[in-house]
Amino acid sequence: MRRILPFLLALSASAAVAQDFETAEEEVDFNNANIVVTGSRVRSDFEGYSSSVPLVGYQRQADFLLQPIRITGDTRDAKQRVDEVYQTIGGFLRAANAQGFTIAYGDVVTTDVTSANLRDLPLSNAGRPDTSGITLFVTTRLAEMDVATAQSRLAALVKGFKPVGRALVEHGGNPSLSIVGPDRYRPQIAEAVAKDAAHMAGLFGEGYAVEVVGLEGTVQWQRRGTTDLFLYIPYRLTITPRR
Repeated sequence: MRRILPFLLALSASAAVAQDFETAEEEVDFNNANIVVTGSRVRSDFEGYSSSVPLVGYQRQADFLLQPIRITGDTRDAKQRVDEVYQTIGGFLRAANAQGFTIAYGDVVTTDVTSANLRDLPLSNAGRPDTSGITLFVTTRLAEMDVATAQSRLAALVKGFKPVGRALVEHGGNPSLSIVGPDRYRPQIAEAVAKDAAHMAGLFGEGYAVEVVGLEGTVQWQRRGTTDLFLYIPYRLTITPRR
């Protein structure tokens, strides 16, 4: 899975290899991509769609819980610093995998981090001179582990992990959710809209007709609660007298 690259690359070497983690927006396949949902982010954040949220849609549990972590290093020598950060990522990846977690990188669309591609990860300046770092996601499949268990196990993992050299592994912020292939849920959304439209038409009686416009659009999403997402297609429902 590919992602849209938002970071400035700290090292020219990273710029060359980071292409493996980069793709243009128009190349993203939303039928298969793992989409990050932070707060009330909707698809309009990056494709210019309407941000209006209808009352009718399809609500379901997200596929993954994403806990951000920040891995940084401040060794003065640049080559040694970068190597320490990458070694720390590799060690943390192995420790996380042993605990049933996966590691991912991304902003809107995530890419799984593996031993084969971890040195392609683009490091950025960590906020101070002579620093390098990156924010990654520790991902948990919600069908296999609940939120409280995942957060407890991750806290223990971070606390007990020993980084390489002067590198650090720290919590990177509030958790997010993700969903794989949101466009696959168009039929469920359309079914919910049709059911609501039929109900509304029945309330007004046989002398009125209902019209739904906009369902040819694409799926958008919004976070609802701790683990649920609301998937919808912006549409307009009108009720008019039959001619």
